Amino acid sequence: MPLNDGDNFLHGGYDSFSIRLWKIDKANLTNTSVTLSLISPYGDQGFPGELSLSVCYQLSADNKLSIQYLANTDLTTAINLTNHSYFNLGENDCQSLQLQMMSSAFLEIDDNNIPTGKVVAVSKTDYNFLKPDSIGNRQQYTKDKSLKQKNGFDHCFILHNALFEQPKVILKSIKNQVSLSVYTDQLAIQLYSGFYLSGHFKSYQGLRLEAQNYTDAENNKHFPSNVLKPNHLYQRKVIFGFSSIDEFNNYRSNVAQ
Repeated sequence: MPLNDGDNFLHGGYDSFSIRLWKIDKANLTNTSVTLSLISPYGDQGFPGELSLSVCYQLSADNKLSIQYLANTDLTTAINLTNHSYFNLGENDCQSLQLQMMSSAFLEIDDNNIPTGKVVAVSKTDYNFLKPDSIGNRQQYTKDKSLKQKNGFDHCFILHNALFEQPKVILKSIKNQVSLSVYTDQLAIQLYSGFYLSGHFKSYQGLRLEAQNYTDAENNKHFPSNVLKPNHLYQRKVIFGFSSIDEFNNYRSNVAQ
């Protein structure tokens, strides 16, 4: 595989799926959804097998953006698709955003952002977002070596095994009274707080919440596998739900009742 990040292979290589020309599936095109398809041939970026994949984006009347991934292969291969969008909920940066994440552990990483294979409990650490706290508060006052070295978060959090209907992540802008809820069947979320944003953007102007499998699962056999075999369907889903904070609180109150 091409090494596009020092000695490592990142984001699918130099010619990743994110910069490919996808085909619109006109048969499944509606007023609220679009399905895009792509064929990744044998040997593409070093991967075995021909991979056929599709991504369906659907917007609901209650301001939820649903993204569903489907893929199959004719040879055993590795696959770990995610969405790479940045969010700031209308604020100048992500520092003042309140984050809550249903995660009790994260993956320890080395100086090159590669998992060591160790799963670390968030208890009594600055990675504990089981209760809401601001991103900037954690980053500014941390004594954690990894957070200091990386100028913030770029870590893979293991999600609780809860029902899909329960949000795994809740992000809030108190200033703008906007809430983002992330629903997913993925096992983990990569939280990146955007220190290396550049060009038209400044550091921390947005953060990513990348629903995915464990990072570098291919080299850590005790992690859940990224391997897709022939005659098996890769199927994953994530929903980004937006609402006012009042609407969100009313929803949670009704669910509790």
